[in-house]
Amino acid sequence: MRRVIETTTTGRVAAFIAEPIQGVGGFIEIPPGYFERVKEILDEYDVLLISDEVQTAFGRTGSHFWGIEASGVEPDLITMAKGLGNGLAIGAVMGRAEVIDSISPNLHISTFGGNPISAAGALANINYILENDLQRNADEVGGYLKERLLKMAEKHEVVGEVRGRGLMLAIEIVGPGGDPDPPGAARFMEACRKRGVLVGKGGIKANCHPHLTAANHHP
Repeated sequence: MRRVIETTTTGRVAAFIAEPIQGVGGFIEIPPGYFERVKEILDEYDVLLISDEVQTAFGRTGSHFWGIEASGVEPDLITMAKGLGNGLAIGAVMGRAEVIDSISPNLHISTFGGNPISAAGALANINYILENDLQRNADEVGGYLKERLLKMAEKHEVVGEVRGRGLMLAIEIVGPGGDPDPPGAARFMEACRKRGVLVGKGGIKANCHPHLTAANHHP
C-alpha cells in the first residue's frame, strides 16, 4: 500500500475504497489483518478509508451489521445502497461528522437526489430488518447453506471453492486441473434456473456463482 501511494500517485490521495467482501469480484474475503494494516498506512498519509457496503451491509454477512466490523477497523465513510432500499432506488453515505460536514450542501443537490418515497421505504426496510433480527437469520441460514455447499465441494470436483459469510456466499466452478470454467458456470446457472433457483454469476473469470443475491435477505 505504501509503495502504491509513493510510486503511482502524487502522494495526495483522497481515499481508499474497498469492499469488506468483494462482491462482483467473486465474493472474495479479505485476509485477516489486512484492513488493520492498511488503515495504519492510510492514516500516515491522511487518506480516508471508505468501506463499500453496497452488498455487505445490513446484516447480510451474519456476524456483523456492517461488513467492515468483522475486521475491527472503523472506516471514515461507509457507502450503502441495495440493502437499504430492498428494491427501491436509493443510496447513502455515512461517516465521521468532520468529513460529512465539510461538504457544502450546494455540491450534491441533483434531480435524482433523495426523495420522500425512497426514504420512507428505506426506513420501513431498516425497521423490518431490526425487528425481525434478519442479521441472526442470515447467520443461521447462511451457516447451514455454507455447510451444505462445503459438503458439495467434497463430492464434486467442479466446485473449486466455497467463499463468503452469512447469506453472502459463492461457489467457484472449475474444470480439470482446477482452472476456471466459465462455460461450466453458465451451464450451472441455467440448470439452477430450470429448477427454480436464481443465482448470479461473477468473478474475474465469470465462473463464480453468488447465492441469494437479491437486494436484501427478507424471507
